[in-house]
Amino acid sequence: MGKGCHKMLTKEDLQALSAMMDQKLEPVHTEIKEVRTEIKGIKAEIKDMQAEIKGMHIEIKDMQTEIKGMQTEIKGMHIEIKDMQAEIKGMHIEIKDMQAEIKDMQAEIKDMQAEIKDMQTEIKDIQTEMKGMQRRITLIELNIENELGRNINLLVETFIPVAKKYEMEAVKIEVMQAEIDVVKGVVKEHSKMLQNIS
Repeated sequence: MGKGCHKMLTKEDLQALSAMMDQKLEPVHTEIKEVRTEIKGIKAEIKDMQAEIKGMHIEIKDMQTEIKGMQTEIKGMHIEIKDMQAEIKGMHIEIKDMQAEIKDMQAEIKDMQAEIKDMQTEIKDIQTEMKGMQRRITLIELNIENELGRNINLLVETFIPVAKKYEMEAVKIEVMQAEIDVVKGVVKEHSKMLQNIS
């Protein structure tokens, strides 16, 4: 075999090849840089998203705590509402009892009013009777004064000449006069009492 057919690459050839390679690889380097830049941006976005997610977790936990507190408050409100309902039922029962008592009282009042009307009627009848009695008593007083006075006067005029003979009769007459005065006093007292009653 003879000497090698291949020509040895010179330094200039290598530089030219390197330059050609650099030209061809430059877009790749550029793309790699862009990809790295994009990756950095994505990492930054991921970190931001992770931070947001952590914040959301914290907010969710806070919301869960608030919800638990609200559930506790709602349970307490349910208990209070049940107690209030029980109180309202008790008040309804008390009101019904009071209404029944009021009805009973109204019935009693009606009975009392009826009794009072009957009593008023009786009182009117009594007053009417008392007025009639007062008239009768007045007539009796007038009769006593007129008739007995006349009789006494007649007795005195008739028996004056023989007064000595009839002293005993005179004594009796005086006794009768005293009794008449007593009767008059009693009648006057009764009439005053009847007037006060009427």
